[in-house]
Amino acid sequence: MRWYETALNKGFHLDRTDFNKEKTPYFLSLDSKQTYQNVLGFGGAFTEAAAYNFSKMSKPQQDKIIDLYFHPDHGLGYTLGRMAMNSCDFALGNYTYVDENDETLETFSIERERRWVIPMIHRANQVALSPVQILVSPWSPPAWMKTNQQMNHGGQLKKEYYPLWAQYFVTFLDHIKKENVDVFAVSAQNEPAAVQTWDSCIYSPEEE
Repeated sequence: MRWYETALNKGFHLDRTDFNKEKTPYFLSLDSKQTYQNVLGFGGAFTEAAAYNFSKMSKPQQDKIIDLYFHPDHGLGYTLGRMAMNSCDFALGNYTYVDENDETLETFSIERERRWVIPMIHRANQVALSPVQILVSPWSPPAWMKTNQQMNHGGQLKKEYYPLWAQYFVTFLDHIKKENVDVFAVSAQNEPAAVQTWDSCIYSPEEE
């Protein structure tokens, strides 16, 4: 048996180690009578980059990937998924669902998600034990709603756009429901304290 170790300060993500379970006094004990919180499930992210690459694969390759992740018997049996609202760091570029400065949201469209992300979710649902429950998180509001006038490099949501951004959430949820995607939760922001070179937005706990 081979053993590998991973840590932040390692030169590589996985380093070969001489770990010997016979000599190393490490033990993991589980008390099945002691319980705490319930685990809702396990899962991964449906990102545009992943879904795009998935779409370029052959049908047998796609079937194998979906089975390995979502099939309850011969796969991991994932039951949860995360979906970005607007673009994220694993998208093919910055995008939103409305035209520039559309404060009416009349141009709202999730057509971009219909290309790759939503079809991949539907494929997962075909083999999952039950429809995959989706957590929706935004990485950034549209640039014109933010103090730095761009989706990347942090910035903050302008206070005058708080109500419109809330309506943006509701509009997205209305649209995604029509696509038979089962959203069970939303978060206010992905990594609210991180200024990134990609889509990001800063919030204090009070603002969230």
